[in-house]
Amino acid sequence: MKRLYGFWLAFRIEYHWWYILRYRKRGIGMIESGAALNSPELIKLSKKITRHGMVALRLQDEYEDKVLS
Repeated sequence: MKRLYGFWLAFRIEYHWWYILRYRKRGIGMIESGAALNSPELIKLSKKITRHGMVALRLQDEYEDKVLS
């Protein structure tokens, strides 16, 4: 059961990191195309990155505590 739970946590961590990288790439493209740093679109994108980052860090901590110990 611990192995299956570890696989599930690892999958969720990778899922959130995939979104982080996707949104960062989109944000870099928006900045390069001339979007202002305080534009509503970039602020919304930043909030999405922050949310996925916090979830990924929480899941990584849980993975280290419950699977690797």
